[in-house]
Amino acid sequence: MPTHLRSREGVALSLAIAKNLVQRLGGTLWAQSGSTVVGHPPADWQPRAEDVLLTLQGGCVVQFTILCNSTASPHLPVAVAMNSPSRPLIPLRVLLAEDNDLNQKITLMMLEKLSCTATVARDGQGALDALEEAEFDLVLMDVNMPVMDGLTATRQIRSLMGKTIPIVAVTASALPEDRDRCLAAGMDRVLFKPLRMEELAAVISHYQPQPSLRLPEPVLPPDAPRLNEHILTELLAVSGGDHTFIAEVIATFLGSTQELIPAMEQAFQERDYATLGRLTHRLKSNSASVGAIALEAICRKLEELIQDLAEDSAAHRQTRQLLGTLTQELRLSAQALDHQYDRLFPPHTRR
Repeated sequence: MPTHLRSREGVALSLAIAKNLVQRLGGTLWAQSGSTVVGHPPADWQPRAEDVLLTLQGGCVVQFTILCNSTASPHLPVAVAMNSPSRPLIPLRVLLAEDNDLNQKITLMMLEKLSCTATVARDGQGALDALEEAEFDLVLMDVNMPVMDGLTATRQIRSLMGKTIPIVAVTASALPEDRDRCLAAGMDRVLFKPLRMEELAAVISHYQPQPSLRLPEPVLPPDAPRLNEHILTELLAVSGGDHTFIAEVIATFLGSTQELIPAMEQAFQERDYATLGRLTHRLKSNSASVGAIALEAICRKLEELIQDLAEDSAAHRQTRQLLGTLTQELRLSAQALDHQYDRLFPPHTRR
């Protein structure tokens, strides 16, 4: 028998035995997978957030109640996790645009249970302002709000940012035409009020960043070579062994890079991707001129990502991460350049 079939047969047998034992003890047993529940849970039973998360990642939760002698809790639900996932969900930074205090309170509680951090905006304009000031992984957008409604806010966000961030509508209007209006405005999904934990958990699961995007590929470990040392050696030959010229080249490179990095970060924050592209190309060219291969590799990757920034939220996240590595890479490259300069021109040989 194939291994996967033997595994399923073992699970089925275990469940059959468990069900028999639970029934003998006067209890009941049920199983939960996503929003599907099989069996007979108690009338007041509600799925737990952690169980919903587990089942959304391919697991299954089996719960049961049994009669016991305790006068305080005659039925104690017990959850048993099966096929538990190997990778937990990554908490998301969520912007909640909602003007209703009660809805805010309930949604924030759910997001906290899902380990997400949340920022609240009370209307569409507040959502636009929040997106200008901070980075978010997801927007939960109420449709009917004062000052600026969710549809108008979404259109403006898409006009300014493209598809860099997912926007999920949260609305009490469940008619098909209302859903169509949300999607036409640029929203990615629609959730209906009252918001249910399993539906929100499914959204959080759906918009998980890919693990590869959390570790930018071009970034080298600290002990990896930062330089192509042949570049400075060739410059030395061209200059006729002029150590002053080589020192000036290194100083010019380091000085210009210290100015370029903040300018690149500012262009990214302002979503001026054309300027970001030009500055990235300049840093790539400068890095290649002195053999700073680590910085050059980061710039090459950035140039690829910049092409998709207006439409791809994954590219947006990775660009932010790569920009955050530039200062550290500059420090390591400066050390490597300094060491090579000392090898080429020991202090006692300089005049």
